[in-house]
Formats: sequence, structure tokens, C-alpha cells
Amino acid sequence: MKRCMVIVLSIVVLVGCKSTSTQTENKTQQLQNALLTAVTEASESVPATLHASLQTKDLLPPESLVLLEQKQIPRLDEYLKVWQQQVILAFRKTTIKIPDLLKPYIEQLQINNPQQLLRSSNSSVSALLNAQFGIQIIGSVQLLLANELTESQKTYEAIYDRYSIWSKGKGLLGEEALPQIAKFPTAHLATIFVELYLKQLSQEESDIRTTPVPQGTGSVYEIFQQELQP
Repeated sequence: MKRCMVIVLSIVVLVGCKSTSTQTENKTQQLQNALLTAVTEASESVPATLHASLQTKDLLPPESLVLLEQKQIPRLDEYLKVWQQQVILAFRKTTIKIPDLLKPYIEQLQINNPQQLLRSSNSSVSALLNAQFGIQIIGSVQLLLANELTESQKTYEAIYDRYSIWSKGKGLLGEEALPQIAKFPTAHLATIFVELYLKQLSQEESDIRTTPVPQGTGSVYEIFQQELQP
């Protein structure tokens, strides 16, 4: 009889341990899914107008800022304004496409300790995404953005040609030629785009993870708050 009781108690303990282990695994998986959902929602929350306030001086490569001083070149200001508008439009179109571009990378994120990642910072998943796939993401964004910048590049080439002709003319007149400017600003523009986008992505993730929502909605905010409770 005693032996039977021991066996029964052993089974109960084993079942209880297995149940507790399963619950822990489910909770860990739920937290990991919530973290991935947060950064996915963050990418969808980045406003398409993120770069709208950038001016020509903010977009030009450093060596091309001299263009802003060349008031004597006919219609240069007009061309620069058109170029700035085209670049901002390209940025807007690219921003809209970024969530779909990021999805495969988000799905491949390796999260070894969801609890630790949650507590490390309010934008920890964005940081992890950049750490694990930053180079690939930048490359993908550059290709996407380059396609959208086609029209602005044509305008910039016209600006470059006008500037070069004017510089050569000054040389023929015995005056000092103008400084050389960048011929292809695409890489510089990609850097500006990515830096601002990743900064905003981090902010959006932080907002999603810390902005209170009504209880009972099943939001990721609730999951995070439950996990963070002492």
C-alpha cells in the first residue's frame, strides 16, 4: 500500500513539474511573440512624413553645400528646390514600403532571453534588429531608395552640369575655379534616411511598450506590464 502511495505521489509530482515547465515555456513564447509584435507595429507606425521637414542644406552632401552659395548661376535655386522636393517624395515612398522589407528580418530575430531583453530598454528589439541584421537592412533600403531617387538623380545631374560649366567658364576667364562637388549623392541620402528611420523606429517601439491602454484588450502593453510586475 505504501509503495502504491509513493508511486502515485511521484506521478503527481512529475505531472506537476511537467505542467509548470510547459506553462513557463508558453509564457516565454508569449513574451517573445509580444516583443516581435511590438517592433512590427513600430515599423508600421513610423510616419510617412518622417523626413518632410528636411531642407536642401540637410540633404546635400557636405562637399556640395557650396551650391547654396552660387546665386549667380541661372536657375540653380529653382533646380535645387525641385531636387529637394523629389528627394522628400522618394523618402516618403520608401518609408511606406519599409514595414514589408523588415518583416523577414524581424521573423528571423534570435531572442535568447525575452525577459532580459524586455528589461534592458524600451527599444531593445529595435536595437537587436539593428545589431543582428543592420548591414543587410541598410543594403536592402539602399536598393529600394535608389530606385525611388531616379528622378531626383536626373535633376541633380542637371545641377552638376550647370555648376561644372560655370566653374569651367570662371577658369577660362582666369578666375579661380569652383570647388568640386559630389556627382552622386545617393549614398549620402541613404545614410540620412536610414539614420532617421532607425531613430524613429526605436521611439515608436518605446511608445508602444510604455503607453497605457485599456485593460482587457490583450495588447502587448499588458503582457509587458504583467511580466515587469515584481
